[in-house]
Amino acid sequence: MKTIYTQEMFNALPVVDGMRHCPTGDYTQVRAFGSYCTFGNNCTFGHRCRFGHRCEFDSSCTFGSSCTFGHYCTFGHYCTFDYGCEFGSGCTFDYGCEFGHRCTFGHRCRFGHRCTFENTLKVQDGYPFLTFGGGGSENRTVYFYNTPEVHVRAGCFLGTLEEFRAKVLADCPEPTAIKRVQYMSLANVAAATFNPTLVK
Repeated sequence: MKTIYTQEMFNALPVVDGMRHCPTGDYTQVRAFGSYCTFGNNCTFGHRCRFGHRCEFDSSCTFGSSCTFGHYCTFGHYCTFDYGCEFGSGCTFDYGCEFGHRCTFGHRCRFGHRCTFENTLKVQDGYPFLTFGGGGSENRTVYFYNTPEVHVRAGCFLGTLEEFRAKVLADCPEPTAIKRVQYMSLANVAAATFNPTLVK
């Protein structure tokens, strides 16, 4: 049975050579984690946890929704993340990690094989997605996932590239509307990168 750690118990864990060493356990009662923590296998974390830079997690750890992670955190294989988690730049994920809806990633994050995104999307070999910031009227980040149909996340929208194009045309009937020009151009960049047969 996993030890259930409170914030006070976590704060008392030993720091060796600048790293806080955290054994396998249930950390769902802890919300604030600093930088330079290292965790064992099969740890469990709750919603809205906050981790600093360069934390290390072994395999099969599970995280609740809306957790945030600093730069250069590393995760072992088969870690799972609920919706809305945010990752800083340079994070690395081993194979088989699973990400819920609306997770966001910083620059130069790296992913192992067989990772899934948005709970169900299994991406193909190579880099799993392209991101573009400042899109549309809301200046949002748009994700194009490397699936055979190319899937798109833009705000509340999640669907195939063709469904995305249809929604853009429906929302922006004027051919010179900046949102339409932006999104249709980005759709072709993603298609050219992941599946050139989808370029229009």
